Amino acid sequence: MTRTKGGSATPVTIRNIESSDAIRLADADGNGLVSNYGLLGVIRAEHYQIHTGNHFFAGDIDEDVDIASPKEWLIIAPPSKAAHILATVHSTKNGKIEVFEGPTTTDNGTAVPAFNNDRRGGGPTAATLQIFYDPTVTDDGTLLLPQVVGDDSSSGKGSGGLSEAESELIINESTKYLIKYTSNSDNNRVSIDVDWYEVGG
Repeated sequence: MTRTKGGSATPVTIRNIESSDAIRLADADGNGLVSNYGLLGVIRAEHYQIHTGNHFFAGDIDEDVDIASPKEWLIIAPPSKAAHILATVHSTKNGKIEVFEGPTTTDNGTAVPAFNNDRRGGGPTAATLQIFYDPTVTDDGTLLLPQVVGDDSSSGKGSGGLSEAESELIINESTKYLIKYTSNSDNNRVSIDVDWYEVGG
């Protein structure tokens, strides 16, 4: 008896061996997945999505963020796929990060290019999640996460730091998300790195 889970190109097959009740794990070509040492090699789910061509990354940097003008990025979730996302914000001085769901915008801002993690070309898909910087926001939406970035110092400016999510966020389809960095001092350098994969659709 054979049971298959996964796509037709790389299924995982579990089947009875004729002479025993043991099970054998094999790929689509019948090659055993267990090594000679009796070990089954596995990779994390997000790593697997890189190999399937569904993992993407994007980044942006602002060399001069001031107290009066917070840095904002807008993320628009795909309309028919589940996007699993992680974002990291770095700064050279201290401030705070806020993540909002469902902001209202009159202009989405300037698009940030997204790239597939599989750089070999000839087949990797394009991202459907969209990222923009400096949107025009009339309402922030629902606050999901506030976080302090960096620490304080006697100079009043503080040192920089990073805000890094420990768990991925599965964002709602066709929904806007706002990431806002508010600096505690002028002339702050701030960057964002966004990693995600898209499944379904």
